[in-house]
Amino acid sequence: MTLIALACRREASPAPAHDRETPLHRPTQDLATNAATDDEQRLPEGFCHPAVVVSTGRGGAIIDACFDPQSNRTDLLGQRLDADSMAVGSRVRLRRIPGNVLSLSATTVGGTLRVAWISHVGEGSERSDEFNDRGGGARELAVLSLHPSLDVVGEPVQLNRHPVAPRAGSERRGWARSRVELAPGPDASVLALATDADEPCPQGGQRCASWSVFSIDPAGTSRRVRHESAASPMLEPQGLIRVGDDLAYLRGADAVRSILYVHSLRTEGATISSLPTATFDPLVDWTSASLAWTGVSVVALGEERTPDAAEPRMVVRVTSNSGPSPTRPRAGDDPDAVRWPVVTGLSWRCVRRHPVLRVAWRGGSIDLDPTAEGASIDLSRWVPAAVAGIPAREGAPHWRPPMAWMGRALLAIDGQDRLRRWTCPREGGVPTE
Repeated sequence: MTLIALACRREASPAPAHDRETPLHRPTQDLATNAATDDEQRLPEGFCHPAVVVSTGRGGAIIDACFDPQSNRTDLLGQRLDADSMAVGSRVRLRRIPGNVLSLSATTVGGTLRVAWISHVGEGSERSDEFNDRGGGARELAVLSLHPSLDVVGEPVQLNRHPVAPRAGSERRGWARSRVELAPGPDASVLALATDADEPCPQGGQRCASWSVFSIDPAGTSRRVRHESAASPMLEPQGLIRVGDDLAYLRGADAVRSILYVHSLRTEGATISSLPTATFDPLVDWTSASLAWTGVSVVALGEERTPDAAEPRMVVRVTSNSGPSPTRPRAGDDPDAVRWPVVTGLSWRCVRRHPVLRVAWRGGSIDLDPTAEGASIDLSRWVPAAVAGIPAREGAPHWRPPMAWMGRALLAIDGQDRLRRWTCPREGGVPTE
C-alpha cells in the first residue's frame, strides 16, 4: 500500500489576475466572518467524512468536511495534489460552514473546481447523518468555486433550503437521506442533482422522497431546472452523469420499477432528446446501480433479485444512441420478465498508461475509460472493492470510496481514511499500488 505524505512545503499560489472579475480569497480566511482564522489552530489528523477526490486532469484535490459538535460548525478542508497524486503544499481550511455537512460532491468545469454540500443546520444537526434526520432544523444546499490552487473564488451560491422532520431510514434503497451530485453542464455551467424536502406519497399515509436539478452558470446565477418526487418512499434517484448535451440519472417510478431518465439540458422542461427513456425490469434493483457514459453508450449495472436465487446477481444493460444495444435480454420462463445479461467479470488493466475498467458478460464486453473524450464515469461506483482491495467503511453500507484519476496516478480514500494510489507502469498489466 502506498501512503502519501501530507507534510510538504506549500507552494505559493499564483497571483490573481488584475482583470479577474470575481475576487480570490485566501483559503486560510474564515469567510463566514471575513476574519482570518487562527493559523495555529491544528487541523484534524487524517481525513474526515464526507470526503471527495476531484481531478483537473493534471492533478486535483481532496476536499473533506470536518464537523465540530461543540461549535456546531463544519470546516471545509482542501489538499492539493499533483498528477502523480502526491501532496502539493499543506492542507488548508477553505471555509467554515454553519451546521453539519452531510453530503459532499465536486467536479471541474472550465478549469474551476466546483464543490457542493448539503448541511443540516439548527436543531438536531449534531445527531444527523446522511441517512437519518434526528430533530428539526433545515437542510441547506450550496456550491462553492475554487481556483485549482484552492484559492476560494467569491462566495458560495445558496441553491436551496428546506425544513426537515425527524426520520430514520437506514433501510432505504438508492440514495441516502441527504445526497448531492455534481456534473459539468453546457456553456461552462455546473449541474447539481440533490435531494429535496419530502412530499406526500400518491397513496397517502407516508412521505416520499423528492429531488431537484439546479443549474449554476459561471457568474453564479442559479435556477431550478427540474423537480420530481418518487411514487414510493423506498426509491430515490442516483447516478448523475453527463450524456453529451443531456443529463441522465436513475429514478424510482413506483414500488417495483426504476427508470433511466434522460433530460435535455438546453431546453428547459424537455424530457427526451437523443436517448430513449428505458424502463428497467422489476427483477433488477437499478436504484443501487452504477451508471456511466462512455461517449457512445450509457452503461448500467444492477442487482437482479429473483425468488429462486439465494443471492442477487449483477446484470448489465447498455443503451446506445448510435445503433442496437450490445446487451440482449436472456431467455426466461416468464415472457413478461426481462432478464439482462449476467456480469461474468469486472477487471481493470492498463491502457496507454492509465487504468481502464472492463465489464464482461457472456458474448460481449465493454470498456470504461475515464480519460475518453466526453466520458462521464464516477470511478468510485465502478471500481469494486474486490478489484482494488479497498476496505469498506464500518457502519456505512452505502459508502463508496472517493476516487479519481489525476493524470498519471489513481487516488482513492479507503474505508479506514487511508490514501491509496495506483499507477500503470506496464501496458496491459494490472494497475500497481
